Amino acid sequence: MSTVISSKAYDVEPLSIPDVLAERPVLVFGKWRGNAGGTVTISGVAGGGRYSESIKVENYKASNDNAALKYLWARYRITLLSDYNKLRNDDKRVKEITELGLNYNLLTAYTSFVAVDNEVRNVNGKWTTVKQPLPLPEGVSDYAVGSPGPYPAAPVAQRGWGVGLAMKSRTSEDKQAVREVEVSEKKDEAQKISFTDVVSEKGLTSDEISDGLKAQTGDIKKCLAGLKTTGMIKLRFIINPDGTVKKAEIISGAIANSGFRQCVTDRVKKLVFPATKNKKEVTVTLSIVIS
Repeated sequence: MSTVISSKAYDVEPLSIPDVLAERPVLVFGKWRGNAGGTVTISGVAGGGRYSESIKVENYKASNDNAALKYLWARYRITLLSDYNKLRNDDKRVKEITELGLNYNLLTAYTSFVAVDNEVRNVNGKWTTVKQPLPLPEGVSDYAVGSPGPYPAAPVAQRGWGVGLAMKSRTSEDKQAVREVEVSEKKDEAQKISFTDVVSEKGLTSDEISDGLKAQTGDIKKCLAGLKTTGMIKLRFIINPDGTVKKAEIISGAIANSGFRQCVTDRVKKLVFPATKNKKEVTVTLSIVIS
């Protein structure tokens, strides 16, 4: 198959006309300069022999129904340039793909869809908290939300006596597991952690360090599991300019439990404090008292 196109046509895609296959039409996209005119001639070899047809351009008028043609042309052009870039990346092709995406509002490897809402919904800038009730799945204990309900469960189709029995048994297991956790937590409450002798370099005050530790005490208290002794350890750690902890070490202390000491340093390394005011690292020393 071949086509003859006037010199007034440009940006014709594809550059070379592919073979015509059954039920797969060949689409040729292009642009036209000036007034529409001239003739487009199509010729080739079909199953019944040679084929040729000429189409007078002036017989066809522009229509809004064909507005999608420009987008089809742009998509084909972007696909072709993107395939070339996979073989060898070229800045000129990247620029052309980007411009096509912006001009024709198309998604490319270098452009994406952005939705802009000009309406300001939170005029006063204050947050509003909404409590949204959610039903528990069938078979899940009320203890899943932290306290006995009863809370409504989501309705499900019954699957027979055996399934119902299994769900009841599972609920009992859940309640027993929660009771065991509650007992364990009460045992841990016998020991408490407090922070004293907090000393900080310039960049963060001792009060800022103490407030940060109090807000995150729960992470360190998890290290108390299994610890049956009391005492004090002295800790030193370094805070990065962004507030994260760079290094932590125990420099002295009466508690010899290695698991507890390792747990404390690991937990402290995960703490986050306010960013330093002088944009420099800050060294902190303090004592952790277990009572």
